[in-house]
Amino acid sequence: IMARQRGGGDPSSQYDTGVMNPAPLPAPLSARIRMAARDEENNPVTFRLNRVVAWLEGTARAQLQRESGGMLGNGGGGGVFGDSLGAVDDFATNECVWRETGNALNASATTDGRGATLTKHLDPDGPTRTASALHPTNADSEERLCAAVWRLVRGGMVDAARDLCVRAGQPWRAASLGGA
Repeated sequence: IMARQRGGGDPSSQYDTGVMNPAPLPAPLSARIRMAARDEENNPVTFRLNRVVAWLEGTARAQLQRESGGMLGNGGGGGVFGDSLGAVDDFATNECVWRETGNALNASATTDGRGATLTKHLDPDGPTRTASALHPTNADSEERLCAAVWRLVRGGMVDAARDLCVRAGQPWRAASLGGA
């Protein structure tokens, strides 16, 4: 990166050389390239750590690519990552809304069917705060969603993880991943 900057600057920026670039790269990539070059020069440890993170994300993304049968691409209607994410994309719309837990509460159930106390609070922190359980169906779908979201985030696909959370009926989880 430093050699490229010494040889004429960042190819996505007209400001490094003063020469207008006829085909600039998108702004986020340009900013990422400049930050990496700055870190390489001023803080080589941070630069190396960023390289390791990028390698780990690439490895996880390649695993998702293999599992999805090559359908994880750079196109399609679902944003940057296409419409299909293979094994992590098999959630029905609003599957993780906790309907069964709500129905069980309406029926005055006190246990979850596995012997644990059924939660009486359906807010996102309710089961954890009260040390109680969701209905088994909701608990299973919650576990699957968390595993799928983790795999996407580990692969550097935070936007796809946020989209999955919204589609599965947990927009609060998407907001916690994106900060807003």
